Amino acid sequence: MIVLLKGREGEILSGLRELIIGLELGDSRELISSTLCVSHRTDIRDPVKCYGVSMATPSAIAPKKGPFPRRFVIAASCLYYWDEYVAGAVLTYYPTKQKKPDYDGTIQLPQWVRCQAFSLSQEEETPPCLSCSNLFGLWTNSNDEWVYGNCGEVESLSNLFEKEGDVKERARPTSPLYSDQKRDKYKREMCNALKNSLKEKKFTWREGDFYIPS
Repeated sequence: MIVLLKGREGEILSGLRELIIGLELGDSRELISSTLCVSHRTDIRDPVKCYGVSMATPSAIAPKKGPFPRRFVIAASCLYYWDEYVAGAVLTYYPTKQKKPDYDGTIQLPQWVRCQAFSLSQEEETPPCLSCSNLFGLWTNSNDEWVYGNCGEVESLSNLFEKEGDVKERARPTSPLYSDQKRDKYKREMCNALKNSLKEKKFTWREGDFYIPS
């Protein structure tokens, strides 16, 4: 909605920040995204700009109560929302920060693609974390390594690949450890793990039943 109302990058960032400040979140701060990311081509005039935000979920349930709720949302996004190459990249590390020994779906963005995140609290550029650097080949000097799939870069690039098929094709995974079959295998494992985790929380979920925001 903010994107439709504001239109320009700086105005979108300011509008979101004003909205967040107006909410007076207090202890509910984790329920609002902390970063906004914009991705677009730099080799053409007036490129389509695609936006994404970081995960707006608590990072963990109370101690010893169970898995991270953020992981639930990341899994659901991989299965039914994100672009296949973006989801495949996240699967390389999910659910830990350890790279799988037999699968590598990471991708390398073309040099003529800009992918830049901004802090919604400070209205300033935020460098990619190590996770986004590992997933998408983004240069960074940051030592932060957030949960893989957490950051705004993920949704932003997923939206870009949906709009720009040639960008997606140039960024396709090239590792000899990658194949669509391996990716689908790990997606099935992710789906089963998600179902089991939700059962532990006594939450009934019918596979494939997701709300996709328009």
